[in-house]
Amino acid sequence: MLRVSSLRRLLPAARIPDLSCGRLIGRWPSRLCTTQTDTRSAAEEPFAEPPPEHEPFAEASPVEDDDRPIRLPPEMRPPGDTSRKYVKVDEQGRAFAIGRRKQASARVWVWPVAEEQPAEVSINGMDIGRWFGGHWDYRVVLLTPFFVTDTAGKFNVKAQVRGGGLSGQAEAMRLAIATAMQGLDMRYRPVLKKAGLLKVDARRVERLKPGQPGARKKNAWVKR
Repeated sequence: MLRVSSLRRLLPAARIPDLSCGRLIGRWPSRLCTTQTDTRSAAEEPFAEPPPEHEPFAEASPVEDDDRPIRLPPEMRPPGDTSRKYVKVDEQGRAFAIGRRKQASARVWVWPVAEEQPAEVSINGMDIGRWFGGHWDYRVVLLTPFFVTDTAGKFNVKAQVRGGGLSGQAEAMRLAIATAMQGLDMRYRPVLKKAGLLKVDARRVERLKPGQPGARKKNAWVKR
């Protein structure tokens, strides 16, 4: 075996590492070092524990979809926020909301239907068919939030409405139902908002002015 002195004669000194350097010796156990500076025997060498074997990676269990509803109670409303996304839900799981349109005002409770039971829509203690009669377009207006969210027949509705006509009452209840649905689960909000069902329509009939037959109509002007 060639010694260090022989290697130094064959190769330049810049390419031969200093085997007597303490930094280099400390990188290997003493029994593997051939320099004369290390006088420790193999028996005095501290026992080096073998590196721990890599544990096999545990297969990640698939994450189940969380079906729990996302709700924002009124207690979470920050000061100055007037949005309609903070909805009250009582102990029975019923979301309460208020809707207004023209001269009509509606108070609505919405809650999920129990298993194997039909959905019910009650307006002032009457069935929706009896309240609106043959006005099918008003029924469609009232049930629009369920159609756009594909939840027809999955929620019960109880409404108390007063004032205005059938058109204003239907739109007032539609606004209240859409607001209550986002209170039950905020995942309905993007669809309802895109359909424009969460926007309050503040338009009103202009009042009649005194001395003229209508709000804008004037009496015919006669010169003589």
